Amino acid sequence: MNKDTIQKKRERSVAYPSFSLEQAINSVSQLRKALGKGPYSRDEAAKALGYSGVSGISATKISTMVHFGLLNRNGNTYSQSELAERINHQLSDEDRNNAIVEAILSPKLYKELIEQFAGEALPVQLGNILIRKGISSKISETVATNFQQSLEFSGLLKNGVVLTSPEFLITTDNDGIVEKEITPTSSNKRLLDENIKQVYIFNDSGDGWNVAIKSEKPITSKIKKLIIDAMELLEVKE
Repeated sequence: MNKDTIQKKRERSVAYPSFSLEQAINSVSQLRKALGKGPYSRDEAAKALGYSGVSGISATKISTMVHFGLLNRNGNTYSQSELAERINHQLSDEDRNNAIVEAILSPKLYKELIEQFAGEALPVQLGNILIRKGISSKISETVATNFQQSLEFSGLLKNGVVLTSPEFLITTDNDGIVEKEITPTSSNKRLLDENIKQVYIFNDSGDGWNVAIKSEKPITSKIKKLIIDAMELLEVKE
């Protein structure tokens, strides 16, 4: 085995969406209009997306729709998923919002990142974090950008902070991009609770000490007092 082969194996990336969620939704809508619900072949899908046939970019567009749960794959054929129907032919704004949240949580990588950074600022060095997770260094920044754009589109990123429930939704109409405020509902909150862990954060500091705790269990006032009492022992001068 030569060095080039070893390098190629090391650079093999984990699975990731090649395009943002908004781009994937636009593509699946394009397929719906051209080919209906399916099933159809990958070559037919590529041509409906405007390509002469299956190529690198058309293949990654199709696989991205599968990643987000917008297309179902059965052998060598594809068909529109129920999730895609709920987004592009919604019965209500709430149902569409919930479906978009389901879509962004569908890729394993995206779900892990949302779970990891829920309630926190999205790291500036996200590209480097993705490399540590197995994403090739050649495309880590592109993957990071697509993830950020997908968070913004789904309403799970506001003022740079990853949210645990959507506060707004970016949609497109004849006037361009529209940011629409939405009210979190019990159903979309339950959906997120079922898919990501709730994170409880406690920070405090004193004379010569500071403490930062992140827990999956609630940090009650009693627990906070015990923590502070313990830390204040560090302030006692012998």
